[in-house]
Amino acid sequence: FQHVAVACDLGQDRRGHDPWIDRIPADQRFRRPWQIARQAVDGELADTTSGATHYHTKAVSPAWAPKLVQTAEIGNHLFYWEA
Repeated sequence: FQHVAVACDLGQDRRGHDPWIDRIPADQRFRRPWQIARQAVDGELADTTSGATHYHTKAVSPAWAPKLVQTAEIGNHLFYWEA
């Protein structure tokens, strides 16, 4: 099982309290993804893509892929960065 987090506009107030966390239901199914996103934004998670800026599934062959350096393969996804 892989966690993939996409975070947008995760802010904190001056006391370090995240005002959005109070709006998330207490159910762990909602809290855990939010915690993972927070860790990603705070730089607390390892970058398993080695700094990738682009990615695609193995089912497609984008024209830009050969121009970039492949940095990782995770499951069915290939990750790249511009050299």
